[in-house]
Amino acid sequence: MKTIYYSCFFVAFVLLFSCNAKPKTTEAISAIKKIEGKFVMPDSIAIYNPFQENRTASNEIENAPLKIYTFVDTSCPSCLTNINNWSLAASELKKYNIPIIMICQSEDNFELLKYLCEKKDIAGYPFPFYFDLKNQFFLLNKFLDITPHHHTVLTDSTNQILVAGDLTHSQEVKQLYIDKIKHFRK
Repeated sequence: MKTIYYSCFFVAFVLLFSCNAKPKTTEAISAIKKIEGKFVMPDSIAIYNPFQENRTASNEIENAPLKIYTFVDTSCPSCLTNINNWSLAASELKKYNIPIIMICQSEDNFELLKYLCEKKDIAGYPFPFYFDLKNQFFLLNKFLDITPHHHTVLTDSTNQILVAGDLTHSQEVKQLYIDKIKHFRK
């Protein structure tokens, strides 16, 4: 009898939380589709390329017809773990030749990121990091500060935003990016 009770409780628990997750994803997709505008790259950028074996030329990145810009707070240890997710995303998007420009802000002069790169705790990210020395990212792109899910955008060569949302946390958002990339390449 206890087994049936626990089984019913477990099923109800799973259904309750799985049902709540879907509307949040749908709401996030809806909000992502509404972001429009032009992404502005901060002026005070320093390029940090700790992985020389994976060096992508700056002119290739700057002249790419499509780019993904994403933001990471490099003072935040849990935020830095997301860089490994971006390494995986970069390998998945490699066939589309889309550079990922990671805009980094820091309260510790980027020391934690540099340390983790030197220790090889963060390895294999195929693009340089872009240090926002004056923390201008959100000042110039206020519309991206809605939620952390909006800290990533796909832009065309003029930095017009085509898609917004973090593709490392949602298959639906990743599919939006891939669909837009394929549509753009036609």
